Amino acid sequence: MCAPIPSNPQPDHRVVALRPSLAAGAGVSAEYAALDERLAVRAPAGVPLEHAAALPPAALTAEQALDRPGPGFAGRLLVCGAAGAVGGYLVRPAALRGLHPAALARPGDTEAVRGLGAAEVFTGAAPPPAGAYDIVIDAAGRSRTVQAVRDGGRCVSLTPFAVPDPERSVDVKVYGVRTDPAMLDTPARRVEDGHLALRIARVLPFEEAPRAHALPEAGGTRGKIVLTPGS
Repeated sequence: MCAPIPSNPQPDHRVVALRPSLAAGAGVSAEYAALDERLAVRAPAGVPLEHAAALPPAALTAEQALDRPGPGFAGRLLVCGAAGAVGGYLVRPAALRGLHPAALARPGDTEAVRGLGAAEVFTGAAPPPAGAYDIVIDAAGRSRTVQAVRDGGRCVSLTPFAVPDPERSVDVKVYGVRTDPAMLDTPARRVEDGHLALRIARVLPFEEAPRAHALPEAGGTRGKIVLTPGS
């Protein structure tokens, strides 16, 4: 059974949720879907509902990845893909936790990532120093960033299609996302309070579903692609 939700939604509330099928990597585009009410949390007020609907998978992935180092972690963290759909949700919460994260992003995203709270920003032209970080969270599929992890450190990959080979006793783990309404409530309230910005790259109608899938596959997407029914 799911834990109680701090912002317990009521029948007239707008809600967002992550369905177990989506967490497992399966799903379908549909105008309606049946949902266990215990998975839903109150949608953040003040933002379009179709934008808020994109929050659960990316924000939950980020929150759960940041829990991997364990409670009390105060080491050096590098976020790879810090301007992307998931990476952007990693940097800000990490900064709010007092971790002073470093970030790896495209050159054109440097200032935006600094604005999220990155203490340092590296690019492909100026990569992070080798062996400088206790943990790297890779949200962009750049397996070579394992080189930035110190001996005996940890590399958390959120991209199963590009997992680095273990080296120098670095602990390499691959993680997905799981449904967790209690944890989802945290980023939802941060959005509502203005402490976390939604990251929406494009809103497209159902009729453009093939394009919606092609855009992130092409790379360089700086947010989630949202599909909406109707015009």
